[in-house]
Amino acid sequence: MAEWQHKVRVYETRGRFSSNEYPVKSTRGIGTVGVHSVRSNKEMMDLEEWLDYQSKDGWELFKFHPVGACVFRRLV
Repeated sequence: MAEWQHKVRVYETRGRFSSNEYPVKSTRGIGTVGVHSVRSNKEMMDLEEWLDYQSKDGWELFKFHPVGACVFRRLV
């Protein structure tokens, strides 16, 4: 029987956001994933690009929080 997998990712700015790795290797103290700063303008993403990036491999946006934390899910 199929089950849902969930991942939480954070988008702060075009240059600070969570990566797309799953499962997460480490979390911040409050249980959310950390963000990283990009090194060049080529790596920057606006919110729409980042949502597409996070939706690879069958992930879909499940919940969006105005502060930038997003919950994605996929059936496995």
